[in-house]
Amino acid sequence: MAYSRKNTNGLQFFITYHSWKQLDNKLTVFRRVVGGVDTLTEMELKWLIKIKDKAQIFVDPYQEANEQHINTAKHKERAKKMRKTNVSRTSLRQSFATSSRSSGQEDFNLWISANIPLNKMQNPKFKLFLETFCDKIISHESMLRKNYVNLLYDNIIMELNSQVKDEYLFFIVDETTVADALLIY
Repeated sequence: MAYSRKNTNGLQFFITYHSWKQLDNKLTVFRRVVGGVDTLTEMELKWLIKIKDKAQIFVDPYQEANEQHINTAKHKERAKKMRKTNVSRTSLRQSFATSSRSSGQEDFNLWISANIPLNKMQNPKFKLFLETFCDKIISHESMLRKNYVNLLYDNIIMELNSQVKDEYLFFIVDETTVADALLIY
């Protein structure tokens, strides 16, 4: 749809029912129309219309991307796996909150105390082993770091506080060096 008259800047705008690849990357913004189609039809029939007096046109900017994602092989594979195994979508954070000694927390404590780097969780074979062994979907390493390391830290601090109680705790650090100028703590 183009609108150019006297006292206008001569800009053109397009309202489409689907995206046009011919117009991509030409200063265009596409949104798929999901409501207010009657207003668009009326706009096509009349030359001038007061849009603000009509119903609002609703768009969903993510609908097309969601439809594309649902059709990807990765999404279909994970959906099939979820239906097949009937695994509940419980995160490690939820299992930490429900029980102080849940198997998820013990597994996570094991990974951290064994110095297993969290990026190793992204190894496909290791991740598959963990998902089948734990019956849980393992999150991406950034989510593990963001959500679960802080919980583990808080649990350790609470445990230390319960052991120390009202007693004083001293840390003495001696920075002695050896002949090779290495620090000894």
